[in-house]
Amino acid sequence: MENTHGNMYKSILLTSQDKSHAVIQRSLQKHNIESCQPDVFQLVQLLSERKELTIPDSANVYYSTNTTANFDFVLRWRTRES
Repeated sequence: MENTHGNMYKSILLTSQDKSHAVIQRSLQKHNIESCQPDVFQLVQLLSERKELTIPDSANVYYSTNTTANFDFVLRWRTRES
């Protein structure tokens, strides 16, 4: 989830089998907001200040990430177009 009051970092260990839905669900648990539905969020990798990569819903996160960029991710509220 985006944090407008500073930086909040949580680490999640990924395996080569993890799909984005499971990663979002674990992220919500790490932030103690597991009551939220994972379907209303999308997983986004921050590539630079101006670029980001939205990980598709059914994607294997391990293989979908851009390995040339930092492994910085955020959960974003899903928009209607997503």
